[in-house]
Amino acid sequence: DWECDDWKVELKSRNCESDFYADALIGYNKLLSWEKDLTDKRYIFLFAFLDGLYEWELTQENYEAIGGFAG
Repeated sequence: DWECDDWKVELKSRNCESDFYADALIGYNKLLSWEKDLTDKRYIFLFAFLDGLYEWELTQENYEAIGGFAG
């Protein structure tokens, strides 16, 4: 994991291919951290699957798309 003034990046390694499960999970504690962060820091999740490296950014739009509530 990496963090600086502008970014917070978390790497999740998985021992399966990206299409093995329907969803990739992130911890609820990560959502809470993002919700409480009043800065413009970007939250990036990297998923290292056997078939590649995938990136997902936690934004308000993506949060709502996964079932979160509008702030």
